[in-house]
Amino acid sequence: MARLNEEQIMGIKEHMCSDEKKLASLYRAKKKSYDECSVSFNEAEERKKQDWVEVVTLKTKVRMQRPKPVGVAFEDKIWGQSENPVGMLC
Repeated sequence: MARLNEEQIMGIKEHMCSDEKKLASLYRAKKKSYDECSVSFNEAEERKKQDWVEVVTLKTKVRMQRPKPVGVAFEDKIWGQSENPVGMLC
């Protein structure tokens, strides 16, 4: 088995996260079967051409959704099976 050098270990540790609020937010996003974003009206027109669907129209923004790609949805499903995602990569 190959060993990691100090530079590789530091590179891995840079991507680790222990902030519970950030992890909770990431967990909620990965739990959903769709991507969601809020954009301006101008950007909404461009996103509609990219298979985004308008969900809610607000005063200055539009909330849009689209189904996650199959590979991303599978990865998110596996990631979400962890009982305690604290310490996962962010």
